[in-house]
Amino acid sequence: MPELTISEVARQVGLQASAIRYYERIGLLPRAPRISGQRRYDTTALYRLAIIQRARQLGFTLTEIRHCSLVSATSLALRNAGERSPKESLRSWTI
Repeated sequence: MPELTISEVARQVGLQASAIRYYERIGLLPRAPRISGQRRYDTTALYRLAIIQRARQLGFTLTEIRHCSLVSATSLALRNAGERSPKESLRSWTI
């Protein structure tokens, strides 16, 4: 499983690294393992962050996102849905 640095994850999902650290601190993302002091993420983090971004676009607050199982359940479903990237998967969603 590939291990991505926080800057690689930030670039792929279009967030600042500080936002990713904040999401980890408030419990939206699980604590990332560290290698030589640097956070390392697997591709699951990309899906979780994409879901968080989509929920924010739909008007959910971070507290609401954290308190529901939306992130975990939807992240797993998207990851198992196929080979599309998180951004491609979310573009196909309609309200």
